[in-house]
Amino acid sequence: MKSIGIDVGSLYFKAVVLDDGRLIDSTYLNHQGNPWKAFKGWIEECRIDGAVVMGVTGSMEKLAGDVGAMKELDVVRCLMCGTEDKSESHVAIIDIGGSSLSMVELGERGQFNAFRGNSLCAAGTGSFLDEQAKRLHVSYEELASYPSIDNPPSIASRCAVFAKS
Repeated sequence: MKSIGIDVGSLYFKAVVLDDGRLIDSTYLNHQGNPWKAFKGWIEECRIDGAVVMGVTGSMEKLAGDVGAMKELDVVRCLMCGTEDKSESHVAIIDIGGSSLSMVELGERGQFNAFRGNSLCAAGTGSFLDEQAKRLHVSYEELASYPSIDNPPSIASRCAVFAKS
């Protein structure tokens, strides 16, 4: 049986298809304000045959009832399941979306410790970061090539509008 995982954020439609735990398809589409259209286009393009189980989270989860095979999933639980680190150390999972920023803290052996999310302010969200990268003419490929910094300088949390100016 195939499994489909879908996450719809404020900007992007993301989906993966697994067959017995193996990734057989994935997509990352800017849905341009119409996630339902992106979903229908993607599902037709995939031509998935046979029985499937679908899980959905994000802003499209309210549509799960419209498609009988979809199951609404909790985003925090999905983030927790996505980590492979079940070691003795603590783990922080940071999820930066187009209009939100959240962090899930896991304790030893992957148990839930805490969840934090931002207010409705756009500071630190994907849209703000995309906008600043464009203003600075820096591509994602270039950013990915930058070396990690062991002790990055601390920065003050400021309003994105203020920081932009």
